[in-house]
Amino acid sequence: MDTFWYRIIQDLQEAAAFKELLHIVHGVFQRDDGAYRGRRQELTLEDVAAHLKGEVAIAFCVNTKEELGYDRLARFICYDIDQRAEERLPIFRAVLEELGFEKAVFLTGGSSPGKAKIIICFRKPVPLRYATALAEYVYELTYKRDASLIPPKPTKGDLEVFPRPLSSGKHEAGVVRILGRNVGKNGPLETPTDLSGVPLESLSQIDPLSVERIDKIARRYMWEHRDSEALPRTIQAMIESQWTY
Repeated sequence: MDTFWYRIIQDLQEAAAFKELLHIVHGVFQRDDGAYRGRRQELTLEDVAAHLKGEVAIAFCVNTKEELGYDRLARFICYDIDQRAEERLPIFRAVLEELGFEKAVFLTGGSSPGKAKIIICFRKPVPLRYATALAEYVYELTYKRDASLIPPKPTKGDLEVFPRPLSSGKHEAGVVRILGRNVGKNGPLETPTDLSGVPLESLSQIDPLSVERIDKIARRYMWEHRDSEALPRTIQAMIESQWTY
């Protein structure tokens, strides 16, 4: 048994590290039909530990509710690869290494062969619009690198990105299961690895991205993709303004 799962089974240390790393507060328990729907619940450390052990399956809320009266915060980025993971992972790996993100990322397997998840960790939750911009930027770079393997837009059931852009009237950028196992499909227990596929002994090996680094990249991407005629004046001002967290 590897060190990570030994720690999970022996005590709550690694479960606490996982909860802190992804800023987990709320989630949705998997239903008998395998779906994740219903009321978002505040999760205890024991809930998270049970999830990591594969006793239950929980999908975690990607974003918070409104904070400071004006914005929602994103907890992490997740690329959920449901097909051709073996071919697509090297493309993401090359892009993430070029960006210098490799120490902020871990991988997991999926409920069946050909599936995987890529998680980009944040030192602190960041404004949802910045996390969405960063997620789109990385995705765009992978598409430019190999359009034969990466579709032009994320697609559910193929290659999905969290946080999802908030459409009109929506308040949530998605929920996603990370680690543990898909209990409904009797999936295998998943182990975190680095970008090269080497199992992590501990989540303390992850060095999350700083707010400042995310801010710099996201602002540049938003500026390059702006449409000054279509953007409301408030959003245009937001792009050009300074903010502190």
